[in-house]
Amino acid sequence: MKIFSCILFMFALSFGNCYAQKVELDFKLFRLKGLKFDASKEEIAAELGKPKKVVKANNECGFHSVEQGTYYELCYEQVTFIGNAKEKYVIDEIEFNPESQLALEYGKVRFTHKMSMAAFAKMFKKSVKEDFDDRENGVKDALVFFKESDAGLVFSFKAGYLIKIHYWSPC
Repeated sequence: MKIFSCILFMFALSFGNCYAQKVELDFKLFRLKGLKFDASKEEIAAELGKPKKVVKANNECGFHSVEQGTYYELCYEQVTFIGNAKEKYVIDEIEFNPESQLALEYGKVRFTHKMSMAAFAKMFKKSVKEDFDDRENGVKDALVFFKESDAGLVFSFKAGYLIKIHYWSPC
């Protein structure tokens, strides 16, 4: 009986660990209009055209901070990239709205303004009550980390739908 109880306990423990595994993002699966998550300035310009403006980034902390080097933001209407020629540029922020057809693809998933918070929570095994930060302005945020990284993406929802995705790194 002790052996059976021990086996049952080990099975329950291993099942619980499998079920509770956190979901992490693989940045290699992201595409924005065919662009990889990290791309050169030339690749971005070839796909999206000339940016509306280019500004020197002034982040106080994180992976793209002034302490880490000189970085630039390539600003388009709904998308901003951050980086430099040496390290490439990454998607820093995407704003979604009903007038736009903009989509960030992640494998077979398309993040658009039509992505509901419920669908997102189910996909990433997030609890809307426990894993979303309420900014108390009607916006709720969820952070999902990249595989083997301290960085991730913050997904922001308003009225139950995706309005923004932005890059996040620790200070």
